[in-house]
Amino acid sequence: MNAEYETYCKNDFNQINPLVLTMSESDNSTNTKMSSITNVLKKLTMFWGLEHIGIQKDSDHDKTLDEIDAEIMMKDVTFYDVKNQRWYTSLLWKKPRTLLGKNYHKSLTIMKSVERGAIAKNTKEVINEVFTDFLDSNFAEIVPPDEQFKTGIACSFIPKHAVYRKEATTTKCRMVLNCSSATETSYSLNDLLYKGELLLPDFVSLLIQFRIHATACCSDITKMFLQIHLHSKEDTNMLRYLWRDCDIAVEPVEYRLRVLPFGMISSPYQSMYCLREHAKVNGNKFPIAQDLILNSIYMDDMVSSFESTNKAAIAANQVHTLLSSASM
Repeated sequence: MNAEYETYCKNDFNQINPLVLTMSESDNSTNTKMSSITNVLKKLTMFWGLEHIGIQKDSDHDKTLDEIDAEIMMKDVTFYDVKNQRWYTSLLWKKPRTLLGKNYHKSLTIMKSVERGAIAKNTKEVINEVFTDFLDSNFAEIVPPDEQFKTGIACSFIPKHAVYRKEATTTKCRMVLNCSSATETSYSLNDLLYKGELLLPDFVSLLIQFRIHATACCSDITKMFLQIHLHSKEDTNMLRYLWRDCDIAVEPVEYRLRVLPFGMISSPYQSMYCLREHAKVNGNKFPIAQDLILNSIYMDDMVSSFESTNKAAIAANQVHTLLSSASM
């Protein structure tokens, strides 16, 4: 008596082709043959899968419960201010902010370490310029005397460090907050926030787009995280830091950030969310820019190619106009 076993494999057009294999039940090598066929089919599936990378879109992954909750919260707390031409949002609290310690003394110790490093490396002017730019650009503000740490107000200080980039043509030094630094309560800021979904396109697809036409273009959104502002003072009070321009003779000054900082776990998601929403809202006016922002941006870098320099110039103009309307 014979038994039929049907096995299926996919070809490169995702159609299903049946392979009908007839084997005798008395054949002792049936299991071995089936195992061999299964291995071949797995390799074929892998082969065609690799052939499709960057060409065929992957099926949407199932969002985790945390990603769903983060998206719901993001929709509730995020808005575009037409007058200021800027996106505003809030911190995505997964757990109560009251679990976060003040962290003043650890931040003070690390600030002094950063100072000593800047003095030893003779980079005081470079690092002070970064902090001055934060104030001038409205990314941060000085905490008023009646709201400072000693008053007992609910707040938290984030240790920071400077990242120097000698090869950079624009930003030679960047301030990064260590939002994973544990406070007195053993919790860090990142412990209490949602991370959010990864809103990035397939990297191989970007490379293909970049190489497919003769005229290639790339651009960078300057300080993208810092262009998204926080509208709640309760949130900005959780993003305080200390600085005194490397002048060890004076007391440290308390500052608080008004924007999404580098080093915070939710900053990539929140900034990309605002960027994509801005493209969707303005898609009718700037269709080329909308497509580029939704499909050709990897974090703060945009890469693509065009059939001619004229089409590239049109696209660049649309992208610049669209992003300018969001103060980017």
